[in-house]
Amino acid sequence: MDNAYPIASGSHGSQLQQLGPASQEIIDLLAAAPNVLQFRSSERARKRVWELIAREKDGDLTPEEKSELDHYGQLEHIMRLVKAQARKANLSAQ
Repeated sequence: MDNAYPIASGSHGSQLQQLGPASQEIIDLLAAAPNVLQFRSSERARKRVWELIAREKDGDLTPEEKSELDHYGQLEHIMRLVKAQARKANLSAQ
């Protein structure tokens, strides 16, 4: 997901921080997955996010779409943390 799409709202990080140690356990688990650094969102998912971002800029998002966009942002943030953890592990292994 690296640079696949921008985070549209700034609230995602604070929401994840509130999850506590469970989120770090999940990040550690996913970071150990083979090929995690090669993961990239599908073209379909990226197009949907860009559509939602454009509609947000125009002020046309429904509450459901706002929730969907926020969810995409949270997932992107998690994947950035996962990939950072994986890169760190790769550097330590070298």
